[in-house]
Amino acid sequence: MSLDINVKDLATKCDELYLAFRDTAYKDDFEWIDHLELVTDKSLITQLDETLAEELRNCNTTHTHMATPEPISWEDIDRFRISGTGKHLYDELDLDSYLEILAEKRGDITSDRLRQRSVSIQYTRSGNFDSLWSVYQCLVSEQRVDDRLLVLIEGRWFRISESLVEQVDKFDDGLPTSVPFLTDPHANETEPAYNARMAREHLAHRSDDYGYILLMNSPNRILKPALKDSSINGNRTTERQVVVDSEPF
Repeated sequence: MSLDINVKDLATKCDELYLAFRDTAYKDDFEWIDHLELVTDKSLITQLDETLAEELRNCNTTHTHMATPEPISWEDIDRFRISGTGKHLYDELDLDSYLEILAEKRGDITSDRLRQRSVSIQYTRSGNFDSLWSVYQCLVSEQRVDDRLLVLIEGRWFRISESLVEQVDKFDDGLPTSVPFLTDPHANETEPAYNARMAREHLAHRSDDYGYILLMNSPNRILKPALKDSSINGNRTTERQVVVDSEPF
């Protein structure tokens, strides 16, 4: 860190930094951070990268998917472009689609090439492309070495403690199963109106006590049919599929 500070105030500032270092308030909301350990062993990183590259060369996406490495405003994003796949444009970051477009070029996948190939986004309003990340940074992968779980997140490998793995698995097993009840929009129905109607109609088809939240409820654009093409991934809802389970309320 860089500070503009007088020498006479240095001791006081050091005390403040030490207290901040010892503070455990972060555990209230971010206790899981203590269960992640950054991998710095270069030989292990190389081993993990090679395993990942081999799986992708063989179209094995069982343990890996793509996602933006940082939050973005999805309403401003039109499509994606990934270098190495020509002029092909992607509606979302989908690893299977990327590997399919690569075709015979999949055999050339290496960790170095994954770091060199860029991922660009096209903005809805301007149509311009902005290169933001590498393919490697957009990969989320889980690998096991000696029965330890290691995860690639935002271009870095982390060891995950088994206690966190068990906690997450237990939470996931306890989540209720939900099948979205979605219908085509009415004639000239705006997005906010459609979202609200879907929440009401979906609630009528549920027998539990879970409530719902609405996403992307800002533009008053008129929706068109063809909802069957909609999808939801880890970060993004499409412009029409907007009913999402929330905590009970």
